[in-house]
Amino acid sequence: LTWLNIRSNSINLSEELFKPLERLETLEISHNHLTNISSNLFSHLSFLRKLSLWQSNVTWFSKDFFTGVDVLEELDLSSNGLNELPSSIFKPLKKLKKLTLFSNKFSSLPQNLFKSNDELETVVILNNDVELRELPKNLFGSLSNLKQIYIQRCGLEKIPYDVFANSAQITNISLAYNEIR
Repeated sequence: LTWLNIRSNSINLSEELFKPLERLETLEISHNHLTNISSNLFSHLSFLRKLSLWQSNVTWFSKDFFTGVDVLEELDLSSNGLNELPSSIFKPLKKLKKLTLFSNKFSSLPQNLFKSNDELETVVILNNDVELRELPKNLFGSLSNLKQIYIQRCGLEKIPYDVFANSAQITNISLAYNEIR
C-alpha cells in the first residue's frame, strides 16, 4: 500500500496504526479530530513523501513529532489552530519541499525554523487568525532552493530588511493583505 486516505472520519490514531504500512508514500488524514497524537505515530513511515493533517484539530506537536519521515516532501498543517511550533519541529525533514500552514493562530515563529530544510522550495502561511506582526530575522536562514513565499493576511507589520537575503532562487514573494509599514 502506497496511498491511504482516511479523511473525514472519527479515527483514533494509535501509535501502532501505521506500523504495518511502512511502504506508504501518501497519507491524507484531513478533517479528523486528532486532539492527542503520539510523537511516534509516523516513525515507521520511512517512505512517506506527502502528509496532510489539514483541519484535524491538532493544536500542538512535540519537537520530535516528524522523526522517522526523513523523505517527506510535502506537508500540510493548515486549519488546525496551532499557536506555536517547536524550533526544531521540521529538523528531521531534510527533503521537505512544500510546507503549508494557512489558517492557524501563530503570534510568532521561531528563529531558524527552517534551518535544516535545505530542499524547501515553497512556504505558504495564509489567513493567520492571530496577528503575527513580525517575521524573525533568521526565519529562512540560507535556503538556497527557496522559490516561493506566501505570507498573506497574517497581520504582519514589520519584516527584517534581509529576511530573504540568503535565498537567491526566490521568484515569488507575496505579502499581500498585511499591515506592513
